Amino acid sequence: HGGPRCCKRDSYLAILSAIDYVKEHFSNEEKIMQAVSYEGYEAHKKMHETFTWKILETSAMFPAMDVSEAIKFVKFLYDWILEHVAHVDKLYVPLVSKYLAEKN
Repeated sequence: HGGPRCCKRDSYLAILSAIDYVKEHFSNEEKIMQAVSYEGYEAHKKMHETFTWKILETSAMFPAMDVSEAIKFVKFLYDWILEHVAHVDKLYVPLVSKYLAEKN
């Protein structure tokens, strides 16, 4: 068992890995929205940019955060992802379904 320092280091490495995944995921999602001519593309992309900026900014401070700040950051990530995926991303799904149906 590595203790709190080990856990914090592992958490930080997981956050850095997640940032890379998020950037790639957002890029792919934005390409899909453009392909289906989603009207909300610009606003959706802005949400992605704001979220990416926030996690990059916060992750840079993560090594110096106390546990309370780290928990708040994790809660922010959880809440944002839940809201975004469960609601916002579903807004363009009908267009994707229509696009795919027309391609087949």
